[in-house]
Amino acid sequence: MGCSASKKTKKTKTDQDDLPKQKLLTLDTKPEERKSKQPKSLDKTKVAELFQGDHQQIYRNKKFQNDYFITEEKVQINGLNGKIFVVENKVTGLKRIAKIAKNTLTNDQINEYVNYLQQIKKLDHPNIIKLYDFYNDDKHIYLVEEYYNGGDLYQRLNQEMQSSEKIHIAYVFQQVLSGIYYLHQQEIVHKNISTSGVVVAQKSHFLIKLTGLDDLFDIFQDSNQDISYRAPETFFEKYKWNQMADIWSAGIILFELMYGSHPFKDQSRQVTIQNIKRNNIKADINLNSINDESYKLISEMINPDPKMRPTAKECLKFQFFKTIRRSSMKCFIKSQRILEKK
Repeated sequence: MGCSASKKTKKTKTDQDDLPKQKLLTLDTKPEERKSKQPKSLDKTKVAELFQGDHQQIYRNKKFQNDYFITEEKVQINGLNGKIFVVENKVTGLKRIAKIAKNTLTNDQINEYVNYLQQIKKLDHPNIIKLYDFYNDDKHIYLVEEYYNGGDLYQRLNQEMQSSEKIHIAYVFQQVLSGIYYLHQQEIVHKNISTSGVVVAQKSHFLIKLTGLDDLFDIFQDSNQDISYRAPETFFEKYKWNQMADIWSAGIILFELMYGSHPFKDQSRQVTIQNIKRNNIKADINLNSINDESYKLISEMINPDPKMRPTAKECLKFQFFKTIRRSSMKCFIKSQRILEKK
């Protein structure tokens, strides 16, 4: 499966104390008072018209109907025969993202996928996209997850990250590593970490996508969709995925954030693979002239020897993150608000 997991062991109090706490959602205990505020859902006929052929069965899932209003159509899902909607929970009134895809899985695959989703639904971390509900029938699979609308880290990289101060980059990457650390504590290996797999929930709040929530078949594959983020050892036939492969992928993200270029990616897939295997950094950067905390962290995270890479917890203790100060972040957020008003 795309995100792999083994039987979870009991965590110690110390491990739990290391994790950021997430505020629990409060259910609306007086839904009758919200009737006037409930969103106007799309007309059933209009919803059906959004889908062609078999997709016109989409609105027949009563459980989904009972729980959510469809308020807005978003986009076609890349690689999936389905669409993305904005929905609102009928009890809480909270906005969510609903991904509805045509069910093309076999019975065995459905059982495996449902077991996977049940495990993912238990995850609760401020830097991991939260899966709230899932439904399935003969025609469709419905996934309801945390709302986000700020694009992904790849888009941010092209728009603004290259000109950002190191302290902002450290703040962003700390969130990415925090999410990875949490997954690894749950004995889950992500396998598909990349800049396009990190999305923006709110200003300066980043979330990691989980494999299998965008493309159903991700969980039945043992390879990163974007091979340019794969660790060199993963290209060997008998390799078994482990946490150190995620550390490598995260190191590539930090490299891109700091230097604005991917260290190994080429237009040719084969050249990209060879660059990774040979540790041939192609970016036009004189790495020998760089002697700061970011490069020290990157060089250890993308060490060709996986046994020499630090764990996510060890990465978070690097000097690079000690540049983050609360007062500095307040100044940054204030400057962002000023820019938004212009």
